[in-house]
Amino acid sequence: MLKPMTRKSTALFAATGLALVLPLTACGGGNSPASYCDAVKAVQNDASLKNLDPTKDPETFKKGVEAMKKVAAVAPDAVKANWDSVVAAFDKLASMDLNALKNDPTKAMEVLKSFDATKLQDDTKKITDNVKSECGITLS
Repeated sequence: MLKPMTRKSTALFAATGLALVLPLTACGGGNSPASYCDAVKAVQNDASLKNLDPTKDPETFKKGVEAMKKVAAVAPDAVKANWDSVVAAFDKLASMDLNALKNDPTKAMEVLKSFDATKLQDDTKKITDNVKSECGITLS
């Protein structure tokens, strides 16, 4: 998916990519499970959001983050905080000049250290499990 310069950056961007795919599927905090599942399906069915790479196509990545926000808005209470956490991380990533970071490994490592990769992975797993149980959708 992404080809960053270090193992740490690869792990973070992989988690980010996973998190992006996951958040594209949710259920409603105040909405019905159907609206959550519909939001997830809509994101999964949008071919333009497949294989998002923030360094190769920042605008499409930003579009993916906006789609994640829509899913998070209808996420069920059980995973609302997880969605919000993942979306916040991706939103932060989308707001950065990622092409500049590719050329500055020191700055890139500073940015990567600002993310809690373990929390992102945990949130992503909770979201993935929830989408499977609520919607019968396996996120990849």
